Amino acid sequence: MSLQDKITINLLPIELTLSKRERERRNLTNSLSIAILVIIVITTAIVLSIRLSQTIRLRTLNSQIDGSKNSIQNYKEREGLLTILKTRLDGINAISQSDPVQAQAFNLILTIMPEDIKIIEFKADKSGIVTLSGQTGNLFSLKSFFNNLMDTKLNQGKISGVKIDSLSQRNENELRFDLSMQISGGKK
Repeated sequence: MSLQDKITINLLPIELTLSKRERERRNLTNSLSIAILVIIVITTAIVLSIRLSQTIRLRTLNSQIDGSKNSIQNYKEREGLLTILKTRLDGINAISQSDPVQAQAFNLILTIMPEDIKIIEFKADKSGIVTLSGQTGNLFSLKSFFNNLMDTKLNQGKISGVKIDSLSQRNENELRFDLSMQISGGKK
């Protein structure tokens, strides 16, 4: 006879067996509940950590985007300034290449003016009328400048008339003058 052929008799009351099964079911339910809660907590922790890392990454990218926007804005401002400078340089080049009367007058006066005379104000219009204000501490330099303005060899015959509008002495060593002249070659 084998073991399976034997009859077993359970002498324990049925309530004990039922309560044992009930306890085992509760333990299994509790164990499954705890396992599910642990899985939920771990999943929540993983999701939160992923969310946190993405938030940090997003903030980093946003700060990089803001930095890029600032750089682009700076480059736009620089481009605007460079465009303005280019326009001005083109204007200066156009004027310097055509060598208008104003530039000729200024260059001519600089070549015949002694070094110790300071130009305070210089105005020249397209018609060739030049007004000049200056000062010096040397009377001989001022006389030399006036003589140079009248000398046709030095002024290359381009100055047709000089008029001294005012001549004053501020203190012992400071002479101030205002004069006007006509430069030939201007548009009438």
